[in-house]
Amino acid sequence: MAHNSVASTLFVIEDNPTQSETLMDILEAEGLHPIACFSGKEALVVCERQTAYVAILDLRLPDMDGLEVLQHLKKQIPEIKVIINTAYASLESAIEAVNRGAFAYVQKMGDVDELLAHVHRAFHEHLATYSERLEREVSIRTIELSQANMALRKEILAHKQAEEQLHATLQQKTFLLSEVQHRTRNNLTVISALLGFQANYAGDPHTQAMLTAVQARLDAMALLHAKLHREDLMTVNVPEYVTELAEMLVHNDYMAYAKQVSISYDLEPCSLVIDNALSFGLLCYEILSNACRHAFPDRQAGDIHIQFHTTDEGARELCVRDNGVGLPDGFDVTQTHTLGFYFIGMMARSLRGTVAVYRREPGTEVAIRFNEPQYKSRI
Repeated sequence: MAHNSVASTLFVIEDNPTQSETLMDILEAEGLHPIACFSGKEALVVCERQTAYVAILDLRLPDMDGLEVLQHLKKQIPEIKVIINTAYASLESAIEAVNRGAFAYVQKMGDVDELLAHVHRAFHEHLATYSERLEREVSIRTIELSQANMALRKEILAHKQAEEQLHATLQQKTFLLSEVQHRTRNNLTVISALLGFQANYAGDPHTQAMLTAVQARLDAMALLHAKLHREDLMTVNVPEYVTELAEMLVHNDYMAYAKQVSISYDLEPCSLVIDNALSFGLLCYEILSNACRHAFPDRQAGDIHIQFHTTDEGARELCVRDNGVGLPDGFDVTQTHTLGFYFIGMMARSLRGTVAVYRREPGTEVAIRFNEPQYKSRI
């Protein structure tokens, strides 16, 4: 029950119906809401389902001693103010009642104003105590809330500082990674230039061809480092890389031998993480270089189609098809000992992928299928 409902409710525990009715009328005239109880047991039962903080109690009841009822009432409602109203007043009974927690002790059918004064004082003290308790609870809750807010602010500040520190560390590591990538690309370019210079002075055509082939592979790796995404330096845009790699190969004097090779593309927009991109780049180089060198031996023009897409199963698939002379009779990719296909197989295995070679009319198609792990960008 809400407190404003019990602020004017009180028990009237009186076994005499006439006296009970008189008390009820007097109290109701004061704007109070008395509840009549005609025995001690009835009062205790009513007390269990109805809350009141003031009671007027007769010491002589038919079923229980009034002091015993007082004790039970105080046990059930510790805050209750019990006013003893009895015709059998004595100093001893008054002292005993006060010792058991009685709020006041008045003579029955004596001065009604005295009784009402005790009743109003009981309500006033209860309300004062209730207000003090509320203020104390509000004060405690306010302090607890203030402390919780302070702890929360400290935690937010600590998280913010940790986030700022993490961001600063990430920026530093990104800068260092950028420097490493830049130096790696520069070193690859320098080594490629040195190999090209050495190839120009090689007297043996076979040695010159080997040096130039290594140079082309280094160029493919340098291009990959140049194509790393600026945002994270850990992924490579596949369409951009494959397109530039293919154009670089067909315009390389060593690879094209002045042949007019036309390249078409069907490349799904996606990125590869750098670990897979390195193997993927070398795979592209080997497959394209094989096509440029071997697919068109007797003519100056040819077509190469490069396709890259994601299969229905979620795997990545690279297909390179030419319209050249095709594979020799009896060719088996699993049994071949040529360096190019050996290298293609090795790179495919590093991607945990598979290699398939198909005869087409005309030409040849090489398909590489592998699974790309999910890459989570850094914060």
